[in-house]
Amino acid sequence: MLNNRQQRRALVLSLLMVMLAQTAYIESYRGWTLGEAASPSHLNAACNSISRPSSTPIYVDASQGSDDWNGTWSCPKATLSEALNDATADDEIVLATGRYHENVTVNNKDNLLIRAADGARVVFDGTLSIADDLNASWGTADGNGIQETTLPVDGWQLFLSYDEQVPARWPNAQFSDATVFNRSYWAEGTLTGSNNAYTQGWLTDAGPE
Repeated sequence: MLNNRQQRRALVLSLLMVMLAQTAYIESYRGWTLGEAASPSHLNAACNSISRPSSTPIYVDASQGSDDWNGTWSCPKATLSEALNDATADDEIVLATGRYHENVTVNNKDNLLIRAADGARVVFDGTLSIADDLNASWGTADGNGIQETTLPVDGWQLFLSYDEQVPARWPNAQFSDATVFNRSYWAEGTLTGSNNAYTQGWLTDAGPE
């Protein structure tokens, strides 16, 4: 038979276990603790039967949402384009933190509000990955440490770790410290052809100065 002290200890432990179980359930349901390899559709099976009340915001989460869901706060959609398919005039679409890589068109939806969730960092990324999207790969570095690749499309911007590299100036000038506006940091070359322009696609080094 348990004494009063043991009974109190058992009661406290029971309450702690219930609280921990509730917290784990809530966080899993919200989707914040899902691993990268987890399937939200499997863990949030209840979302398949949850409907979004009319006149409520449509929520989107690129990493934890699913376009099979109806866009409630606890069961967000995965893409803005799918949220737009469900949206009507005067609706509100709320985007969670994430990287969104998609083309969207908005037609005949007056007063539609698309915004980031409070405190969220939303990035619309229009770049193409050299490896994942263009199926290209960098060659082995030569004796000077230079790597090359051939792209199936013309490239006009290059980003490295989300920082734009500056044509004909990289890596000696950057936007981050305003050196890109200082001509002493720029690469120099020899003008050829007509109109005092460089031959298209080529830059000839003027040599040491």
